[in-house]
Amino acid sequence: MTNDRIQTRWMLITVMWLLFRFGVYAQSELLSSQQQYKEKFELASDLLTLRKTRLLENYSQRLERLYFEAQQTGNLDFVAEVDAEKARVEKGDLSPGLETTYEALAEVRAILLQEEEKIQLEWGRTVLNLTRQYDAYLEKLEQAKVREGTIEEAKVIREYRGRLFEGHQLRKAQKLVSSSVQTEQGHDLIPASRLFPKMPKEAVKFGQSYYVAFQEPKSWIEAKAACEALWGKLVSIESGEEQEFVSGLVKPLGQDRVHIGASDRKEEGKWFWETGKPLEYTNWGSNQPDNANQSEHVAVMFRGSQWLDVSPKFKAPYVCEWGP
Repeated sequence: MTNDRIQTRWMLITVMWLLFRFGVYAQSELLSSQQQYKEKFELASDLLTLRKTRLLENYSQRLERLYFEAQQTGNLDFVAEVDAEKARVEKGDLSPGLETTYEALAEVRAILLQEEEKIQLEWGRTVLNLTRQYDAYLEKLEQAKVREGTIEEAKVIREYRGRLFEGHQLRKAQKLVSSSVQTEQGHDLIPASRLFPKMPKEAVKFGQSYYVAFQEPKSWIEAKAACEALWGKLVSIESGEEQEFVSGLVKPLGQDRVHIGASDRKEEGKWFWETGKPLEYTNWGSNQPDNANQSEHVAVMFRGSQWLDVSPKFKAPYVCEWGP
């Protein structure tokens, strides 16, 4: 055997040992299974897109027939509404649209929304079940590596499993399915501990979200960062029921003010939640928000009740939320 061949063999052995040592064998198995999972996920998404396209085509045909019928009535307003609906659909817009006083248009729009909801729900169930099956496979692979004594490989698999449910699409699917149907046991299809692995165990569920009130005073910016570090967000309060729930959560803190996730930092007077949604439900106190000293751009809950605006530098306890 030549020196070159001996050197090549030793290099190969060294590389194989390094690959084994740092879990690249596990990564290779992961890459293979990940590719299969990705292909199935993309297939489900492609099918969703195709079904939506066909749904829009069918809806457009219904609108064409309705447009002709509207013309026959001689009602210009009816024609204009159907024409506006046609233009909206041509842009791919499947949102509910504006209110209409014409029963025929309301009827075909209701059919569209029902069919679109059904398609979305089927997609959500498909990708959730697919991901659950893949997670179960990875769990068995991780356990097999532990039994073999290849702990580094098991750690690589564990790390990947921890990131599996982080994606926006998975959370969207969870929201779709959980808002429509629960499993027979009444539990979420994916446990919260898998969707939000950094969420504290003491989190309390309300609706589709989980909440924790933190005692340590922080500025609004610090509180926002602390929630995000746990893969959550500063709480958004979007209904009277949620306001009542959060109020009960913060009262044991015994603090006058508690940070919530509303601010007008981007533009004075235009308040948004950290999710980017404008405030629809509000619970401002009298003459609030008042932007005293031109420096109050974030919201707090005052004594577990009404909201006040305060400076982003003001330190207070805070509430984090995990959910859709």
